[in-house]
Amino acid sequence: SLVRRMSLSDLIPSFSASDTAADVTITAADMEDPVLLAELAAIMGEAPPPKPADPRERLAAQAEAKKREALQQKRAGNTAAAGKALREYKALQAQLDAKAPPAKARAAAPPGDVDLASLLSGAGSDPSSV
Repeated sequence: SLVRRMSLSDLIPSFSASDTAADVTITAADMEDPVLLAELAAIMGEAPPPKPADPRERLAAQAEAKKREALQQKRAGNTAAAGKALREYKALQAQLDAKAPPAKARAAAPPGDVDLASLLSGAGSDPSSV
């Protein structure tokens, strides 16, 4: 990992070398620590950095995009492309399920949730029904 030696004057411009003789070692992991970054921002008088995106949110967005792609391809008659998008959707959904929070924390599926497999198999091929 990347390690660089910094003095407090590197981090805080108002510090001078004569204010402290202590050096600080900052690692790459430190620069990704949200608590440390928020504290540094507060010391510097800056806005706190944004919170890192939840990997589950990213996976959910990717899965939803593949789901829409599969439906669009099916409606366009491109069954091979629809099948490929469906497999990618299922793989992303499996990753998302593997990272699922405990069962008590999970919210119930929204009412009327679309069953993608039945749509792709032709059970709901009327585009106005979705």
